[in-house]
Amino acid sequence: MARPDKPVIIVMADDDPDDLLLTEDALREADISSNFRTVTDGEDLISYLKRTDGYSERNAPRPDLILLDINMPKMNGHEVLTRLQADEALREIPVVIITT
Repeated sequence: MARPDKPVIIVMADDDPDDLLLTEDALREADISSNFRTVTDGEDLISYLKRTDGYSERNAPRPDLILLDINMPKMNGHEVLTRLQADEALREIPVVIITT
């Protein structure tokens, strides 16, 4: 988890813009919206986490928590979880599953 000297980074993977906005609003009220990142599908989340396809350490800090929608295009949440569990460097990031 986050160290006391660093902000908590939350990455949400969801293809529904309304869900992303609702979550961002809730986090803003909790005063952590500046540390909230979003991606719109599972492939983009994997790129973010592995820092490929335009992501780097500068624009894709390692998250302390992933909010993961199960139903997404390209790569769904189940497939993402399988990839995360298979990767020693990523498997320790806590994941909260969300779905509507």
